[in-house]
Amino acid sequence: MKIENLAPQWSKFQKIGFRFLFIYFILFICFQNNGAFPYWYVIFKYPFEALNAFIPWLCSNVFGIAEEVTYKYTGF
Repeated sequence: MKIENLAPQWSKFQKIGFRFLFIYFILFICFQNNGAFPYWYVIFKYPFEALNAFIPWLCSNVFGIAEEVTYKYTGF
């Protein structure tokens, strides 16, 4: 007796799209907290400091932007 796979099969594009959207929304929730989770800024203090150093480096060295690029977040 042969058992058939009844689970729906996702195409490659559906898998990639789902993973992209899932990661996008998780990062959006983390970085755009907007006061929903108390003390979230304490947890993300060091990642924000790393972003403040990484983004200007990325813009000047990888993308070749000659002007000074600053990254500042507000709301804290």
